[in-house]
Amino acid sequence: LYALLEQEAKKKQRGEVPKFPYWLSPVQVRLIPVANRHLQHCFDLASQLQARVEIDDRNDTVSRKIREAEVNWIPFIVVIGDKETENDTLVLRERSFPQQKEMKIEEFKKQLAQLQGDKPFEPLSWPKQISRQPRFR
Repeated sequence: LYALLEQEAKKKQRGEVPKFPYWLSPVQVRLIPVANRHLQHCFDLASQLQARVEIDDRNDTVSRKIREAEVNWIPFIVVIGDKETENDTLVLRERSFPQQKEMKIEEFKKQLAQLQGDKPFEPLSWPKQISRQPRFR
């Protein structure tokens, strides 16, 4: 783990985006609802994904939630709004790819399964909702 962190620190010094391998990331997907009415869709989506998923249900702005997910090295950040709930599509940000892309849910599930491969998988051992997680300050 130390060697991996050292390599990623070198990448950061070169101006590249540091990241963990997908399968090793403590949280693999962060779902960010635009409004409280989108929370149920986030829970439904989280139950469909074979990934370690957190739902950012706090009362912060969407941009602040995205920024925090980037600082935490989350591989995939998915913003859920009206358009996404109606069309069953996702607008996601991938840590290694700076631009947003739109994708169908089934495509995203296949991509996650491919990234996980045959590596070990353990679900989150803490609540999915960030508002229910302990905060240490």
